[in-house]
Amino acid sequence: MHHLVVEMEQILNKRKDSVPETDPGRNIHFREGTLSAEPGLRCPSSFEQGFLYSIYPRAFSNEGTLDAVLPHLDRLVNLGACGLWFLPLHPVGLLARKGSLGSPYSIRNYQELDPAYGTVEGFARLVQEAHDRGLKVILDFVANHAAHDHHLLSSHPEYFHHDDQGHPTQRVSDWSDIVDWNFESPEVSDYLIQSGSFWMREVGLDGFRCDVAGMVPLKFWNRFREAIAEVHPEPFLLAEWQDALHHVSAFNASYDWHVFRTMREVAQGKASLSTLEQSFTDWTTNFPKRAIPLRFLENHDENRVMSYLNAKRLPAYAAVAFLSGGLPLIYNGQEIGAKHRPSLFEADPIPWEADYDPKVERTYQSIFELARDPLWGVGNDTVPFQLEGAFGIRRSREGALGVLLANMGTSPIQLTRPEPDRSWSVLLGPEEERFDLLPGEVWIGRSDR
Repeated sequence: MHHLVVEMEQILNKRKDSVPETDPGRNIHFREGTLSAEPGLRCPSSFEQGFLYSIYPRAFSNEGTLDAVLPHLDRLVNLGACGLWFLPLHPVGLLARKGSLGSPYSIRNYQELDPAYGTVEGFARLVQEAHDRGLKVILDFVANHAAHDHHLLSSHPEYFHHDDQGHPTQRVSDWSDIVDWNFESPEVSDYLIQSGSFWMREVGLDGFRCDVAGMVPLKFWNRFREAIAEVHPEPFLLAEWQDALHHVSAFNASYDWHVFRTMREVAQGKASLSTLEQSFTDWTTNFPKRAIPLRFLENHDENRVMSYLNAKRLPAYAAVAFLSGGLPLIYNGQEIGAKHRPSLFEADPIPWEADYDPKVERTYQSIFELARDPLWGVGNDTVPFQLEGAFGIRRSREGALGVLLANMGTSPIQLTRPEPDRSWSVLLGPEEERFDLLPGEVWIGRSDR
């Protein structure tokens, strides 16, 4: 396996002109199925039922503070959240910053909280309030790069990458507001690991979402996990990458960009259901057995789902994404049908009242109500299929069988219940044996035979 690690790091050491999060190929590594027999890390049970809710405090409220999140905790629990993910909360770099406020991913000090968000003590209170409601909390951790005016750059320039002229630099040319850490300096790993452990201790975090995880040496992530496991008995690590190798010893979950991009192309008429079926299969046939895919329709790096779907077609895509065995992700504002993706560089609050769409809210409510049943929660028992023009998901657990049929196209289709010899309890959709599904409609049934 060592040669795979070396190969990955050689590839990532080359300068990139494209942004990894939106590059359709460079961040997906199936490893040709060589790791599918590995057990992988067990996902903490608290992340197995419900969805992860991503919060960008600048956009979440007009105040832009952590205190402004508190009144929403009960609403998110009632909707079905199991955890909160906060985008980075640290002081943002002033040098070469983008926009008037700068990107939260350009970090000036990893062991401080940006005063604009509140205080460390206030963050700890928010985490405790979340825990009291059964919510776990993770924070974005940016190990690949820091701000140009990070406090260590002047005293320890050797901690950072430099170009041929000796200037601090970054491998992704578009990221002009940051410089890359140099992991050939052992002290870099020490500092970053101390920073992660600091937040675990100080505010009681349950883990981290790890930014562009594949651009950071895997040996660092292994050390990072070992260190934070000394603070938390069962830490959760989510990789913003899609590499089967990450799941052997470091990460519990990672982005399923493959399924996301295929679903978006199906919605736009650019991909077939057969391609989508293969995209789902690619996870189960290439990743370690307990590896969890993060399934999403949007995130802070992508346009809102309502920019390429309408409220009528949304249920089919939301059901397929969020009831197919992955950990669902909802980006703040998505649950009410927000159409505008907030800027990462400005104060750009979500217009909660103006964008509110009750149809969208009801769609997510119905789906996450089903997801409370372990049959539809996180698990690797997903079998994708097609039936008479519908896209299907088959789930099984403890003798129960669940089947989801979704019309992801733009024309009505007529269907017959699957496996007619079975007795079905219809959880969503028509009760008839033979029925029509309009575009965006879903049929979901359960059989306990």
